[in-house]
Amino acid sequence: RQTRIPDVDTTNLAFYVEAKSLASQGLGWEAGARVERTSIKPNRALADATGYSMQAQAVKNFIRALPDRDFTNLTGNLLLRYRLGQGSAWVGVGHGVRVPDAKEYGFINYMNNNWMLKGNPYLNETKNNEIDLGVEHQTEQWGVKVTAFYSDLTDYIYAYKSGMTTTFANIDAHIYGGEVAANLVMFDGRVNLEGSLAYQRGKKDSQPIASQNDEDLAEMTPLRGRVALTYDDSTLYGRIEWLGATSQEDIDEANGEKKIAGYGIINLKAGYTIGKHWALNGGINNLLDQTYALNNSYVGRGVISASGNNVLVLNEPGRALYANLTYRY
Repeated sequence: RQTRIPDVDTTNLAFYVEAKSLASQGLGWEAGARVERTSIKPNRALADATGYSMQAQAVKNFIRALPDRDFTNLTGNLLLRYRLGQGSAWVGVGHGVRVPDAKEYGFINYMNNNWMLKGNPYLNETKNNEIDLGVEHQTEQWGVKVTAFYSDLTDYIYAYKSGMTTTFANIDAHIYGGEVAANLVMFDGRVNLEGSLAYQRGKKDSQPIASQNDEDLAEMTPLRGRVALTYDDSTLYGRIEWLGATSQEDIDEANGEKKIAGYGIINLKAGYTIGKHWALNGGINNLLDQTYALNNSYVGRGVISASGNNVLVLNEPGRALYANLTYRY
């Protein structure tokens, strides 16, 4: 088994400029632009260096062929916000870029004369064009916030599996979603009730290889919610929190994802402030000891079973108790 990440020098040079005109009422704006150059230079001589002498010829050839890569990109964003009374509405647009990381560029795992993981040194950088919308209203007693976004991805770097080999390709895709959050303050500010719902969905506009046809984009979280009731009078603190999600059905099965059941867990936290300097805090996470998972089994995560073929779904911890004593001076 030969697992390597070839020696790679990565150099980043960036210049950023930002301007804004903020207004307590009426229209305000913020804008920024960034020029960034990234250079990737692999050490191809490692193919014949000490410690690599036992590498398979396929691995040596791969390292010798790694190209130098240079990426120069202009990114930017513009946000317009209109404030009226205790509320505001905004729209933002932005263009962002992400160059391939070291794993995507050149990580290799060669075992039993087979490529298990093979980086793609010819990837293009991912380009993201996004629009964000939102409205909010906040008073001393209550508040509500609604946001939505749409993200168009060009040359999105995507891990996929072809036979036994996991590698990377550029695809086109889009992601959209939103969030609703609200809070209610009661009993002279000592009690706060808050909740939120968030959702996102991703779809492929092209496939990493012709043999795949699943349009669902991997690593998309299902509908998630949170409700929390908090008491805080500056001496005593307590919180009961519920976190939950629906089942994850829209998955990329061709690239390792599995259906995940929905869940709901309860967390408890309490604290007591002792004088000016001491504070005692403790709590219980996952009070009912539920078995659940947040993250799916996408091949790009690189966590595999003992057989080397199947990607694992990793469950979150069960019931966990904690406590801490803090001294401030």
